[in-house]
Amino acid sequence: MGLIRLIIIVFLGWLLFRLFRHWQNRLSSKPTSSGEKIDTMVNCAQCGVHVPQKSAIESNGQFFCCEEHKENFSG
Repeated sequence: MGLIRLIIIVFLGWLLFRLFRHWQNRLSSKPTSSGEKIDTMVNCAQCGVHVPQKSAIESNGQFFCCEEHKENFSG
């Protein structure tokens, strides 16, 4: 009887762990109030301002906030 009780306790612990991980993953991928997911932020190599990666200008592995900073970058 003790072995069955131990198996049930281990199974319930595993189930609770899986439910917690599922809940955690849903929270981390939750969209913003506007319905879109949060984008990764990157620094402008020229001025250091943070901009969303999808709106940044990329050149040679560097990100820039505007075309002017990309052209004037000396690095």
